[in-house]
Amino acid sequence: MKISIFGNSQMITCISCKNKTSNDRCTNKPLKGLVLCGTHVRVKRLRLWKDVNNLDSKAIAIQKLYRGYMVRSWLAISGPGVLKRSICHNEDEIVTLDEKNKINPFDYFAFEENSKVFWFDIKTLVEICKRTLRPTNPYTREPLSINTRQRLRKLCIRRHARKITNLHNHDQAISFEEKMESQWLYICQIIEENCFFDVSPMYFTSLSRIQLFIFISFFYKDLLSWASEHYTRESRRYMYLSRIKRVIKAYGPHISSQTLGYFIAMSLAGILNDCSDNYPICFMIMSSLYRL
Repeated sequence: MKISIFGNSQMITCISCKNKTSNDRCTNKPLKGLVLCGTHVRVKRLRLWKDVNNLDSKAIAIQKLYRGYMVRSWLAISGPGVLKRSICHNEDEIVTLDEKNKINPFDYFAFEENSKVFWFDIKTLVEICKRTLRPTNPYTREPLSINTRQRLRKLCIRRHARKITNLHNHDQAISFEEKMESQWLYICQIIEENCFFDVSPMYFTSLSRIQLFIFISFFYKDLLSWASEHYTRESRRYMYLSRIKRVIKAYGPHISSQTLGYFIAMSLAGILNDCSDNYPICFMIMSSLYRL
């Protein structure tokens, strides 16, 4: 892929070298439906740019390094004892009853509390977090630290991106109201982790249809100002704007307050999961709520 000098548009170029003696890539556009330009499509002995520059072996080496980095990063987020289970305090998993040496490292999650390492199947902790605004350690009833909750969420986002389930009973059917409440609970947990305390999901689920529309309109205006700090329309902030705009366009007499609330919650949760710094989004959510 070659970046055009005119704006940010991307242009695909011919995969051949320029000529018999050059190792540079041909800059001509390929013919429609082909990967070669009009000049090189007629060449009998073709010199491919990737073969001349030995790019296959280089790409494999880069992939190996990246996979190693991703595995090490994943294990680091999983917590203490992921590769040394002897330091774990509890011998068995509280729900699955698996022994500590038998659980897969990519399903393992642990945290330290009072100099003791408590470990779980990550799906167990996720289900605990889905039931309460302030999740606790089931062994000690002590609230999970902000750092532990943030690590857990980051790992869940990675698993979801790779289509790995985060629940023991992921096929269990739940009602539409439960889905909506679960989404707002998730959002309120992230808001609390960013130092906005005493926020209940009831603040959002009790809003009427008109109040929800006003809330998301306020949020959209704040988001627009935040996105305008970036000059390129390809920035992620403008992508967030398009998500909220779709929700606003869906508003009308045909849509109920529960459906609108669910759409808003899904959009906000998606933005919070994608955004590396949640504080500005949480600030805009709370500011929009207080202005109602």
